[in-house]
Amino acid sequence: MNKKPYLAICLGLAIVGAGVLPVLVYWQLFETVPAVSPDEAKALLAETNAAVMLVDIRSPKAFAAAHIPGAVNCPFDYANARLGNLVVPTKDTKILVICNSGLTSARAVKLMRDTAFISIRHNIFNVAGGISAWNTIAGGKCIALNARHISTAEQWLAVVTAFGVKPLYMLLAFIWIVWLWRREEPDLVALRWGLLIFWLGENACSVNYLFYSGFSDFWEFLHNYGMAVGFSFMSWTLLEAVDNRLIKISPPKERCAALQLCKVCIKYTEVPCKLQQIFKLLIPAAIVVAAMPLFAEIKVVAYNADVLGSIENYSLMASSQIFENRYCPMLAILLLTASWLVMLLKKNDPVPLAKVLFAAAMGPLSFGLMRLFLSGAFVENLLWYVAWEEWTELIFIIAIGMVLWVFRQALFGKLTPAVPADAAVSGAT
Repeated sequence: MNKKPYLAICLGLAIVGAGVLPVLVYWQLFETVPAVSPDEAKALLAETNAAVMLVDIRSPKAFAAAHIPGAVNCPFDYANARLGNLVVPTKDTKILVICNSGLTSARAVKLMRDTAFISIRHNIFNVAGGISAWNTIAGGKCIALNARHISTAEQWLAVVTAFGVKPLYMLLAFIWIVWLWRREEPDLVALRWGLLIFWLGENACSVNYLFYSGFSDFWEFLHNYGMAVGFSFMSWTLLEAVDNRLIKISPPKERCAALQLCKVCIKYTEVPCKLQQIFKLLIPAAIVVAAMPLFAEIKVVAYNADVLGSIENYSLMASSQIFENRYCPMLAILLLTASWLVMLLKKNDPVPLAKVLFAAAMGPLSFGLMRLFLSGAFVENLLWYVAWEEWTELIFIIAIGMVLWVFRQALFGKLTPAVPADAAVSGAT
């Protein structure tokens, strides 16, 4: 059986499975819970004859710092699936439950409707998006979401980034995709797919910003997922290029660039491959690094800022952080472990499959670490979080184009002709 189609099928199934799983889990946990939008919640609260109760389930400290006028603070108790000492005036009262992001309140509503408040379950609703979405979408009033002052230079940076940097690197990525469209070399095919998936992910980001004010969990997931998968394909591109064009570990009839260092080679003698041994040691180290985001705290941050007369919202969505700091690290650890086990247990030619798994892991790992650094460094000023991500992506896309152009003769030609095995052996001796 040809290994390349087999590996491609495995990689495709892994990509589809990794993308569908979070959506299914999210749908089961949150989308099945009855909810109202911030606009609908505001309209209900504004009705003079309506019996409506807005319940803020955050901690007393968070509630004291900032809350929506008229809200009742009843911290949610997961252990008992209840809301403290909540007293509902009548059985006809509509209970609107709100938290920072809408995720904890969704879980609270689900548990309330199934346990402690089952008799009035039809009147309990989650406020989608939570307080983070309230001010931006509903025009409500919340102290924590009052507009923050940012300098004029930062305001222009936000405008240039949104309307200059992002469209520019998306245009360049599309040009590189067209440039690579008919290439058949494995590394260039992987690069083309990586750029295409990345480009689609960035378009999902644009849809979220233009039509959902940045608060659509689904479209933001597609954005994040596109970046992670795109990075996986680009990691595969790098591994394939380094392997087949520079070091030449995998090509059986070509001399490995490390032969002078190793002195003996697995291609010509029954000896362990030293580069494979190094690879086996590097994978556990990568697993340790991949675990770092798992210990990061999920912090929901949201505020408005005046950008040249337009009020813009900056936020760290809880759903995105769960994907970046929980799902991506766990997926990377799983894939890295699989890659390591392949290297340890597969006797015949373990490198191709191990490379696929390793490259697949590098996407969520690099994406999660990038977001972890940005959120940690710029949590107090999310404008710089957004700006540095967009500028970094521009630099990355430009760098890809420069490599393609500088090495165009070699990259768009055939691979270097094979060096005969006897010449390789004589050269080593």
